[in-house]
Amino acid sequence: MYTTPAFQASRDNLQAILSDALKKLPLEQQSLWQVRHMQHHNSGGQSQNFSLQTDGPSFFLKINERAKLPLFCSQMHCLTELLKKNALRCCRPFACGQFSEYAYLLLEHLDLQATGNWHLAGQQLARLHSSGVSDRYGFPHETFCGKSAQPNDWEDNRGHFFAVKRLAQQLMRFHQTSIRDAHITRTIDHIRQLLKDHQPTPALLHGDLSHEHLGFSDGTPIAHSPASYFGDREVDLAMSELCSRLPEAFYQGHESILPLHEGYSQRRPIYQLYQRLNLANHFAEKYCQPAEQALKELLVSR
Repeated sequence: MYTTPAFQASRDNLQAILSDALKKLPLEQQSLWQVRHMQHHNSGGQSQNFSLQTDGPSFFLKINERAKLPLFCSQMHCLTELLKKNALRCCRPFACGQFSEYAYLLLEHLDLQATGNWHLAGQQLARLHSSGVSDRYGFPHETFCGKSAQPNDWEDNRGHFFAVKRLAQQLMRFHQTSIRDAHITRTIDHIRQLLKDHQPTPALLHGDLSHEHLGFSDGTPIAHSPASYFGDREVDLAMSELCSRLPEAFYQGHESILPLHEGYSQRRPIYQLYQRLNLANHFAEKYCQPAEQALKELLVSR
């Protein structure tokens, strides 16, 4: 299960972390803003989150144990890359670092609502998928989907990248074995075979798209908590359909710019298996049986 650090959420403690973060900004952006009001958000995730109102701008601050700095650095890298594309609006990251026994990530504060212009959200995701594509699959940095580290070494072959850099990691944890296990090897080879004829142009992905990671500010779509890499754009769509499918207007918006590739419905279970295994490895209990069943169905597919 996710755990959060024992952080004493006093104004003084938050001010100390904010002051440390502000020192990391470019010199012309640095200021001595003071916290005037704080609000703790019960996200249910692996970090403690706070809205900070200062005598200047407002900020959103994520705090975790010191060892989780790579997670925050990953999110900062992903958000920075997404913002460069000027397609899908994201929370702007300001700084990440360590202070005392904690790691932190300082972000732009936005008041997010659960509903807004879903058609526009789909269109913005499609513009992200069609902007600034790479010629290989991967990412310059390790990323995280939940607590799971995602290796992103560059690959030329889509099937190999997803089978080895995504599913193999989760399968080893799920079966508590190694990549040399014969069952793991057969599964990876089977998935590579299923994906061998599908080699789409690599597109920049959100990487963990769901209701939880997509909100709206004054009706404008805002993405956050990405696990980005250059991959098959179908991955974002498949993951968005897994636990609680987004409103139909979202998919209509996406397809108005990027129609689905033929065979998506056959590849969708492969991409969803990654998140099913990820959830099972994090939480066990109710997620294990669906993951096991999806894996069995995939292994008999052709």
